[in-house]
Amino acid sequence: MIPKVHILGAGSLGVLWASRLSYAGIPTELLIRRRPKTKQSVPDNMFRARIINGYSDHSAHIHNIAVREVDDALPGSIARLVVATKAYDAAPAMQQLWRKLHSHSAVILLCNGVLGVASELRPASGVELWAATTTHGAWSRAMSAVDVEEPDSPHRSVVHAGNGRTWMGCLRGPAAESANTGEALARMFEESRLGGTLEDEASTERRLWLKLAANCVLNPLTALWRCRNGHVLSTSAGTPRKRMVFV
Repeated sequence: MIPKVHILGAGSLGVLWASRLSYAGIPTELLIRRRPKTKQSVPDNMFRARIINGYSDHSAHIHNIAVREVDDALPGSIARLVVATKAYDAAPAMQQLWRKLHSHSAVILLCNGVLGVASELRPASGVELWAATTTHGAWSRAMSAVDVEEPDSPHRSVVHAGNGRTWMGCLRGPAAESANTGEALARMFEESRLGGTLEDEASTERRLWLKLAANCVLNPLTALWRCRNGHVLSTSAGTPRKRMVFV
């Protein structure tokens, strides 16, 4: 039996992950603070997402994903949890979820600032804590007032801007169990076309520090140049600045 995967956070990355996993046949459920507005054509326990292929043919596909409010999750019911919230929301959100985790569950931190977030978390002894970093890019497209009121319109429209891979390393957990979990997670992400590569803790920490350095360059430039991350390096000024950082 395939364990259900719970995704905490219905932002662009969380919705992309949930849609890919559910489409691959993996039991998946979004965990959110409040259930979205009910739509006539969508069951109350479903979240409708439109995923737009922004890196290739710009095709759009609708995915209906199971959804549950955090407060409604039963104690001990969560075996695999992907945390896809903003970094500053992760630790407070997890305070509500510790008692809802299975005694040997795996928590995968997919948010930015993973190392800082991990230092704030105090999981039970049997819970495995994983760090994940990805080169998939996604952003939420604003919906018009007309779209919002349409009964068949999605709750969120996400542009999958860059197709990439995902790397994972265990930060805390029993060694033998973590090895088995890691193989299962990598296989699950690979089957969902999210890419799944296992690495040791030192390699994971290095990758996370490199991502932090990249964000330190990209985030100010996207604000100054009023463009998205993927467009920075395509500009004539972007490449020299990248080389100044990654020397």
